[in-house]
Amino acid sequence: MAQKKPGKVLFQGIEAGMKVFRWMVLVLVILFMVSGLAKVQPTHIGILTRFGKLVPVGPGNNIHEPGFVLAFPYPIDQLIQIPKDLEQQIEVTTVWAPLDDKEWNDEIDPTIEGYCLTAEDDVIQVKVVVKYYISDPVEFEFNTIEPKEMIESMTVAALTQCIASWKFDEVQHMNRLVTVPVQTVVDGKETTVEEERKETLDTLVVQNLQKRLDAVGNAETGRSAIRISNVDFVDVHHLRHVKADFENKQTAEIAVQVATDEALKQADKLRNDAQTQAIQLVNNAKIYRQQRLAEAIRDGREYLPKLKEYLDAPQYVWQREYLNAMENVWTNVGALKFVPANSRVVLQDEEEAEQQ
Repeated sequence: MAQKKPGKVLFQGIEAGMKVFRWMVLVLVILFMVSGLAKVQPTHIGILTRFGKLVPVGPGNNIHEPGFVLAFPYPIDQLIQIPKDLEQQIEVTTVWAPLDDKEWNDEIDPTIEGYCLTAEDDVIQVKVVVKYYISDPVEFEFNTIEPKEMIESMTVAALTQCIASWKFDEVQHMNRLVTVPVQTVVDGKETTVEEERKETLDTLVVQNLQKRLDAVGNAETGRSAIRISNVDFVDVHHLRHVKADFENKQTAEIAVQVATDEALKQADKLRNDAQTQAIQLVNNAKIYRQQRLAEAIRDGREYLPKLKEYLDAPQYVWQREYLNAMENVWTNVGALKFVPANSRVVLQDEEEAEQQ
């Protein structure tokens, strides 16, 4: 039996090893390709990038809906998942600190502890929760840098700007009445009238914050991929360094308001009493006037016939009236007492005489 040459055996061994190696490489390539299979979660949408560039799904469509996505493994392809219509939130505490926080200094240092100033220069701190959602996932992923930090910094700017025109009690109640000009038509002519409307602080902050985000958003659309849905005020209080002083001020203002209200009530009562008394006096005067007028009319009716008679026969009427008067005196007079000439008498009624 002939023996194989050593060189031929070595060549055959190398050839067999290469076949196994090729099969192993093929299997590894297949496994590598299959390992890129990814799944978009039901609450998310997916964006596929290849070597950092966007891979479109189809014409005008860059979004992968929930489900499996066939892609090359990382670092060739990368599937980025973004919450779909899911409201997210960020708690902003840059201009807030707990009242019992002992970490900071006893003095106010704005470089360490943030705060806001009201329209009355009250130093206050606020904690808010910003709620938002992503309206454009592609714009958000590729053109929005550090979105959470951007939202937080712009929220602080919106808070300080809006609160600067509000009073502290208005911030506490989260609303105020404002006078706004309104265009209207009166008698066929367009004119401007002032109208009172209620303004809420959270709505004002949302509008201010959204305007800031849109200013740094897509230059073509003028809109940001981040849409603010709400800003919830969690806590509002004075800075702890001056909280006691402002509470004393608020207590004094309340006391002044209470005293003012009480004074106004008393003034209203006195005014009502005076008005009631004035009405009563006027009514009494009217009644007295009617009585005097009726008496004057009656006397006039009695006097006019006598005047006419006197004008016709003055001597006769004078003598008659004189005799009637004397008769009335003699009829109603009491005891007669004659006073000597050149004497003085004092007349007094019976009650005064009895008392003496």
